[in-house]
Amino acid sequence: MKQKIITTLLIILIFGLNCYSQVPGYMGHRFSVEGNINILPSFVNAARGYNSGYSSADSDNIDYYTSSNGSNNYPTFSMNFSKSFSVNYSIRKKIDVGLRVNYSNGNYKLIDKSDISNYSNYQQAIAFSIHSQSQLRPYHLLDYNLNFKFYLGNYIAPVGNYILVGIGIIDVRSTTKIKYSKRDYSEYYYEEIQAPTSTKLVDLSEKFIKTSAGFYRKKFITEKVYINSGFEFNFIFLGLSDQRFYDIGGYSTNIRTKGLDDLIDKTYRLNIGRHLAIENRYNFKIGLGIIL
Repeated sequence: MKQKIITTLLIILIFGLNCYSQVPGYMGHRFSVEGNINILPSFVNAARGYNSGYSSADSDNIDYYTSSNGSNNYPTFSMNFSKSFSVNYSIRKKIDVGLRVNYSNGNYKLIDKSDISNYSNYQQAIAFSIHSQSQLRPYHLLDYNLNFKFYLGNYIAPVGNYILVGIGIIDVRSTTKIKYSKRDYSEYYYEEIQAPTSTKLVDLSEKFIKTSAGFYRKKFITEKVYINSGFEFNFIFLGLSDQRFYDIGGYSTNIRTKGLDDLIDKTYRLNIGRHLAIENRYNFKIGLGIIL
């Protein structure tokens, strides 16, 4: 009887060890958490480089037509100290899946934009214009990412060098004052008078989809704590709101919208999208992680 019990326990133990050895993860550990910061500067300041639609030679009405595109007022480089926190889980021997949240803040620039609403009825048409006056405006950004890590060579997840591929959603918000002017259709086109301006406090919000790809290394400083570092490239999908097309093809001050609020929203999307696409393109992240 005892012999049968011992034999049964040995079989269970051997079977259990065999199952344990097949579990993904480092020594059976499948969870890891990381905190990182981006320390790579943006080598092209997104506040620079706009093509100007007007200059002092284009119109005698300098105050009204001068755009906010002077790049000499802004440094060549800018810093993007984005912070991130991620939770990762080993789903296979060489693959992690992770959820990551990034936070960053900074300043962007709006470009002067004009619009004619109700254009189908020109007698009632109203023209709005935004005047940004070279002002830098604050923004706050959160982006949520689903990442996959593919471990290289003989490394087993979650230990060693890996390639990261991911997709995310960016939520960027800004509270700022917008200076604008309003004219009747006939005044906008046929009279050379400066329109009176007004100011409006607005809460702006936009969302973008992005993809990420990068190469990372882990260096362990204890049995479970490691330094995580690597380069990452981000591409933000802006669609028809990609202001970079205007940078290449020539700057245009006009957008077709339904009114002032729509003009403000579209101007914000054009400019904050361009800013994020430039400043978040290249990243060098470094941080600490722990295997749980």
